Amino acid sequence: YDFLVAYENLLRDSLVVSNINVSSNDDTELAGWPKLGAIWAFSKCKGSRQVFHLINFCDAATLGWRDNTGAQPAPRVMTNVSLKFSDNRELTALWVASPDTLGGLPVTLPFIQEDGKISFVLPSIKYWSMVVAEYGESTNSIQHQGNNLPEDIMLGQNYPNPFNLSTIIPYKTEEPGPARMQIHDMLGRQIYDDQALALPGINRFEFNGSHLSSGTYFYSLKIQYATATRKMMLVK
Repeated sequence: YDFLVAYENLLRDSLVVSNINVSSNDDTELAGWPKLGAIWAFSKCKGSRQVFHLINFCDAATLGWRDNTGAQPAPRVMTNVSLKFSDNRELTALWVASPDTLGGLPVTLPFIQEDGKISFVLPSIKYWSMVVAEYGESTNSIQHQGNNLPEDIMLGQNYPNPFNLSTIIPYKTEEPGPARMQIHDMLGRQIYDDQALALPGINRFEFNGSHLSSGTYFYSLKIQYATATRKMMLVK
């Protein structure tokens, strides 16, 4: 119920069939219709969002939605499924949600966009997963509102995200110098403040949230008189 309510606008309201289709980058079979032994993949769109639905029939005995006799085997969990789709628009965020994992919470996915082709890895799929591509402004994008970092500095998405106890916050800089990381809760209360000497290349802060409650938090990197902020989710 919670999953359906949370994503009701994406799942049911004002979506139209899209001609942008997701395909496999490995030997996983995807089909544009329900097919035994394959993942049924179809797409819809709404505004600046492209929604890909993936339904797992790889281990199914029938295509029936009801299993009154208990004959349908439970599907195996498929992991690290490499997928791709084509779109010339600039993708700002990609995330996945499924009632089979993390209670339906969205998980940000890294992606590669080059020459109109977008590649990504689906962490897992059991029964059904929904992948959402977002275009235009997004709070999950590195270049979101409120960021004013120089071009040679980048604040990355924490990983894992969502996280349970601890998480890594990566950032990149071309020049050595002091870096400060602060974390605030939804009410603006500061719950973390640390400083480090950043070296050229990729650096990281490790954050332990074992003493915090589940929820959304915001982390900010302050370096060279500039600031960038991103959000992360703690799930216990």
